[in-house]
Amino acid sequence: MSKNTNLTDDRVFGFMCHKKLADCFIEEKLKEVKSRIEKTMEDVVLVIGVGVRLITR
Repeated sequence: MSKNTNLTDDRVFGFMCHKKLADCFIEEKLKEVKSRIEKTMEDVVLVIGVGVRLITR
């Protein structure tokens, strides 16, 4: 086992970080993008990527 308590030698089941995904994003930026999507009612908006659930819900 690694010296760092967050990491293990197991590449599949090793725990990398105690933070939640939302902690990795700036809340103001998420609100801004969500607002822009909501204003675009006439067009189709395709959102792809890590954290997309934080914007679309």
